[in-house]
Amino acid sequence: MAISARHRLDLACVMVDSHGKVGILDLEEGEPGQHQPADDQNQSAAVEGQTKTGGLVGTLDYDDPPPVYDSFWDIEISGQTGSCGGIGKTTAEMQNPVTFLAAGWDFVGETANGIENIWWILEGQYYPRLWWQYGKAFSPYPQNGAVNVPQPLILSWLSGGSGLYHDVYFGEDKEAVANATTESPDIYRGRQESKMATYDPGSLELTKTYYWRIDEVNQADPNSPCKGSVWSFTTANFIIVDDFESYSAENPLSEHWNGWHYNPWPPGPDPYLASNVNVTPVGFGPTDSGCEEVIIHGGNQSMPFTYDNNKTGYAKYSETKLTLTAPRDWTVEGVTELSLWFRGRPASDGSFVEEPVGTYTMTGSGTDIGGQYDQFHYAFKTINGPGTIVAKIESIENTHEWAKAGVMIRETLDVDSRHAMMVVTPSQGVSFQRRAETGSASTHDTTGGITAPYWVKIERDLSGNFTGYSSADGATWERKGLSESLQMGTNVYIGLAVTAHNASATCEAVFTNVTTIGTVGPQWMNQDIGISSNDAEPLYVAVSNAAGPPGVVVHDDPTSTQINTWTEWVIPLSAFSDQGINLTNVDKIAIGLGIKGNLTIPGGKGKMYFDDIRLYRPRYEQE
Repeated sequence: MAISARHRLDLACVMVDSHGKVGILDLEEGEPGQHQPADDQNQSAAVEGQTKTGGLVGTLDYDDPPPVYDSFWDIEISGQTGSCGGIGKTTAEMQNPVTFLAAGWDFVGETANGIENIWWILEGQYYPRLWWQYGKAFSPYPQNGAVNVPQPLILSWLSGGSGLYHDVYFGEDKEAVANATTESPDIYRGRQESKMATYDPGSLELTKTYYWRIDEVNQADPNSPCKGSVWSFTTANFIIVDDFESYSAENPLSEHWNGWHYNPWPPGPDPYLASNVNVTPVGFGPTDSGCEEVIIHGGNQSMPFTYDNNKTGYAKYSETKLTLTAPRDWTVEGVTELSLWFRGRPASDGSFVEEPVGTYTMTGSGTDIGGQYDQFHYAFKTINGPGTIVAKIESIENTHEWAKAGVMIRETLDVDSRHAMMVVTPSQGVSFQRRAETGSASTHDTTGGITAPYWVKIERDLSGNFTGYSSADGATWERKGLSESLQMGTNVYIGLAVTAHNASATCEAVFTNVTTIGTVGPQWMNQDIGISSNDAEPLYVAVSNAAGPPGVVVHDDPTSTQINTWTEWVIPLSAFSDQGINLTNVDKIAIGLGIKGNLTIPGGKGKMYFDDIRLYRPRYEQE
């Protein structure tokens, strides 16, 4: 059985009472009644399986199975309409006491089904619960005994019944909290309304254990209040600025682009040049929340940041900014360090060098040029209309039997572009390969038994027909397959291509006798196609007050954007205060790539990830 939950996973086991009814027993180490709910409908989760799957009972495939009667499951939440035992009900029916009373369940306060008072139910909110869970607060957050609990922190719990008020007790001494009454100064923190089950303890000391208790109060019950358990937690040694865990697609106002914005935001008066982040305003992750859920440092989410510092109409730097609500005082608890974790992508794998004149050495990684998407290094010029390129492949490294080095005409620099090429491989011969439609599969005509050095040529005529040739001497040419019509635009790219056919390797190939025919641009350019990489750009953090200029700190590694492992950047807070920033009331924090304020000098592009922005006390000895 697979269990899934929207927020927190409920750990529970099935319990059969003395009359054979099946219920749910909450499990948490310590005492009964404490749990983390699967969702707002109490213990509820999807049930999945390939065979013998049921809403309550999967199968009874042995002799003389025990009977299952007067027991129920939620057909809506489980997704199962059948079961080898029990009765399926809707969620509303599962939260209605009539369903269970009619089946003989013995509830607190009724005598028709007995006086053992085994069950109670909060109608319309929960399924039946065991009697000893009534009237007692449960499901604390943080969980009882939790350690490394970050701040800011809001305590929460679930009520043990409807209409109950909550007396909150909070302190540093377990016995004092356990014995406190409403007359205990400092420890008694007041009475919460019945619909409110949260408490803000304010700023807490770091790495300290705290204790708390929730008494449930029923003003009509002379035996009230119902004294709660004493729960504890220990705070972490840091204060969270942002860990990107609270942003959720289920709450549109919590999506992180509602926090981290362009600079300036909203746009200022004309002429307006926004700092350039490629997708408004931070960049989408693979989920609707906008956060990244795979490339993470801690927790479940990080912030993706796409930058392009040479985008027309934008400033030549990229920045995203968060206006703080808490923490604003960056001096509490003796904190002296700002820490953030970042991860970039490596520099371009490929290279293209002419040395000596007329000899071109290229390197390239990538999985292949072929299929529907390409990964390779491309050295190219622009060409208008028909044209031809010829090259002699002097050598190609054997990173794979289908590694490729050759000549190519390509419609765009996109990974799935139309193209035609003639290549030499280490052990599969020479091949005329092409993709006729954008995103379609590639086709090829190949002749085996040929290795470098060897000559290759690709031609495009006025009608858009492409033809591939190979030659042992550069004089006598053999056509490979038939010419193929590829409907590309007039302006395309013509050049040299190398792929390792091995994403973990880099293939080197040497080209000579490279010539082109047609209206070809003068300048060679080269780049990776389909291989994720980052251009080197300065990484900086800026901190500001409500008025005055920000304090800016730049990472001391100018290639930090090309570090492709999670890396902590620790910034002394004095680096900001020395620039005039009042650390007792920090208003905004910004993360940027490039030179802040640069409006004219083009920069690079790429993608970064940020996570776990925190404030710490001193952790490292000063050198």
